[in-house]
Order: sequence, then C-alpha cells, then structure tokens
Amino acid sequence: MPRKPVSMIITSAIFICAIAWTTGALANAYAVYATYKKITINQDACLERSVTVLGNSGFTGMIRGTAGTNTTTVGSVGDYTALVRCAAGDPGIAMFVVTGPDANTSSSYVTAIANAF
Repeated sequence: MPRKPVSMIITSAIFICAIAWTTGALANAYAVYATYKKITINQDACLERSVTVLGNSGFTGMIRGTAGTNTTTVGSVGDYTALVRCAAGDPGIAMFVVTGPDANTSSSYVTAIANAF
C-alpha cells in the first residue's frame, strides 16, 4: 500500500468535514464533530474494527467501503450519521465524524466511537 502523507490525510479530513457541515447546514443546521486517532493496524483490521465500534455504539446499517472505496465505513442511528475513515500506513490514522441535529449528542457519539476504537 502506498504511503500517505499525514498532511494529505488531514486535508481529506477537513474536506470531508466541510462537506458534511455544508450538507447539514443546508438541511437542518446539523452539528458536525470530528476527531482522529493514530493507528498501527492494517487497513482491513481498521475497517473491521470500525464496523464493530459503530455497532457497539448503537449505529446500524453499516456500509463498509462506501462509494467503492476500501477506506470508509458509515452507519446511522436515528438522525445521526457516523463515518470512520481508515488510512493505514506509517503513520496510520483513523478519522471519526458524526453529524446530527444536537451538538452535545454528536460530540458524545464521536468521543465514544474514538475512545472505543
């Protein structure tokens, strides 16, 4: 797997957050929270863990490999959507994004998911 510079990963994270925020703002001013964590596991293990962690946090309907990628898992619970993006490598990073109508709940979900990862 090619090595991905951290700056590229951070730029991608900002881009995804901006899209999620814009989409949410246009719909109902949804709150968007994001964080990341360094990882040392491979891509497949990261994606497997993302499904498990989202499921344990109450999210359902997980879609692994969103939009034909091998990087992203998305799940939802009620009005909340969570995304875990894996970029294994050296260094590896997992990014977590949650969007929903309540800022406190979105923040709590993203913190719980990141901590459980």
